Amino acid sequence: MKQDNLKDLFSRITPEEGRDRDFMDTLKSKLDSVEEIRLQNLQAIENLRRYNALIHRNSRRAVVVAIIIGFASGILCSLLMPAIGRLFSFVTLPPVYIHVLSWGFVALIAVAMSLNTYSFFISSLSVNKGLNKEHIFY
Repeated sequence: MKQDNLKDLFSRITPEEGRDRDFMDTLKSKLDSVEEIRLQNLQAIENLRRYNALIHRNSRRAVVVAIIIGFASGILCSLLMPAIGRLFSFVTLPPVYIHVLSWGFVALIAVAMSLNTYSFFISSLSVNKGLNKEHIFY
């Protein structure tokens, strides 16, 4: 189908008799320009693939580090549960509610530590690895 379209396109072109050489030179330069643009686009696509693979790999590392830090901070806060429970002793609530507040506080600390670790790790990897979108294209 494409071959027929190309043949049809070139069969409609009728250069003047004395200008065959000029026509061929112009056609060759235009085809070379098209090929150069195609190669530039392929290089840009390959650079973008490498960039995305690097971002994906760094994101996985950041998630693993954030999970470890969140888990460790949760364990540390759990060990400090008696002291955290005393923080809420001024509230006149039944002990069950104070315990729930304490565990909520522990969960909040663990989640905050995980999120901050993730964002810090991603930003430090991006800066250190030179991940800059301006270097992807051409």
